[in-house]
Amino acid sequence: MLGFRKKTAINYLAENITSTVENKQYLVALFLDLSKAFDTMNHETLLHKL
Repeated sequence: MLGFRKKTAINYLAENITSTVENKQYLVALFLDLSKAFDTMNHETLLHKL
């Protein structure tokens, strides 16, 4: 079934973070919140370009 995967993005991320820390490797993460990105644009312009 679609939507029911064994390895979700959050599981993949958590496993990679855990294994990196356990192997005493460097870890760098960047998280962006783009939830308000489209609120700053003119909606008519956005719809026209889409």
